[in-house]
Amino acid sequence: VWDPSYAYIRDQNESFVETNLGVSTYENLKLTAIAFVDEQGVCVYAKEYDRERGVIRPASAAFIDALQTSPIIHNGDPAYRVQGLLMLPGRPLLIAACPILPSETDQPVRGHLIMGTDYDADKISQMAKMLNVNLSVYSLEAAAKGSVPLLADLSDVVQVIPEENKVAGTTVLSEVYGDPALRLR
Repeated sequence: VWDPSYAYIRDQNESFVETNLGVSTYENLKLTAIAFVDEQGVCVYAKEYDRERGVIRPASAAFIDALQTSPIIHNGDPAYRVQGLLMLPGRPLLIAACPILPSETDQPVRGHLIMGTDYDADKISQMAKMLNVNLSVYSLEAAAKGSVPLLADLSDVVQVIPEENKVAGTTVLSEVYGDPALRLR
């Protein structure tokens, strides 16, 4: 709900991008990807941030394809919000998406804003520190191949190890569409 984004999705004014979507936006919000998608499903703005090089580049074809085929961007409900994992080839992305609306929310949805950050080793390490636990994330493909222990099926597992005063567990993390995506241990 922001008048400048509502105007931008129509006029695609480059000054909006220069003012609001620079490197500092990606850095401050710890983002990897931002996309503005209009109500027809066209990516008006789709960029990814390369943190190592400090540059913004065009979004990957995989990210754009995932958005354009997604039910997320074909939803006209002004209250619709989604957050979770979006599985891209070779990498999971944590996303949040919401409709683009003006301050006067009785206007029609003009598209969707999607923001994402890589769900990578750094992100998992940050979460582990915050929670003060050991965390590991595995692809379900690795589990199916038997290369990861305790991952044979999709059920949650909790293991109590009293002699070590520990509890270990695994669960499946689903992507935003509800399909199983990753195993958290």
